[in-house]
Amino acid sequence: MATVRKTADSTAPRPLGYNGRPKLDDDTVDLLRVMHEEEGWGYRRLARHFDTPRDTVRSLCKYRRR
Repeated sequence: MATVRKTADSTAPRPLGYNGRPKLDDDTVDLLRVMHEEEGWGYRRLARHFDTPRDTVRSLCKYRRR
């Protein structure tokens, strides 16, 4: 049985790891990480390229999110 967690604003249980409706899909996040790690793109440049906040890009690149 899958582990579930309830959110404060919802009564429906959600599976762990559920991201709601993410703006960036998993393939885009993988590409973003490759561009940062292997091609040397900075957070600001990636944020502009993907039209995403810089702090979000930093969190994704440091594997804090997703």
